[in-house]
Amino acid sequence: MPGSTTNEHFPYPYEGETVTAVSQQNLATAIDAALTVTDALRLDALKPPTCMAFRFGSVAITVNTDTAANLTSATFNDPTSMHSTSVNTDQVILPTNGIYLVHGETNLTATTTLTAVKTAITQNGTQVFAQQSSPKSASTGWILDTDGVVIGQAGDIIRLSGRWSGTGTGGFQGCFLHVTRLCYLV
Repeated sequence: MPGSTTNEHFPYPYEGETVTAVSQQNLATAIDAALTVTDALRLDALKPPTCMAFRFGSVAITVNTDTAANLTSATFNDPTSMHSTSVNTDQVILPTNGIYLVHGETNLTATTTLTAVKTAITQNGTQVFAQQSSPKSASTGWILDTDGVVIGQAGDIIRLSGRWSGTGTGGFQGCFLHVTRLCYLV
């Protein structure tokens, strides 16, 4: 069968051409290959890459300094290996091109007084969104979350960071980062 379709390149006979068992097998093989690719895309869409990484426990951070959260909890959900609890623990690496929903949460504390707190999400070192707040009264702890959508490429690095202003010493009491692909992009 010398002819083929434009997009999928399925072989077809010209008018008057003899169709043999081999040519029918070639057509069946081409269709099967196309369906295998389609099935893989369908399964990928139904089970998108997702990662939920945590850290429980205190970590000191410098006042008025954006600091990436080390997410080292032994309990986390990461079926697509986007995060490591032993190497580069402050990042999630996007496995594919796509549109991702990112949610980050930090519990920022100070030994004396917090006057302002910030939770931010960065993509490849650039802040893409953040939430900042100033407690209305003297406080020693503040939970702040932020979320948004990023357009990412395979290999992009997503980080959660926190910042505090106030007196005494301060840091993270706990952190949480959740990254899920919403849509695959070619």
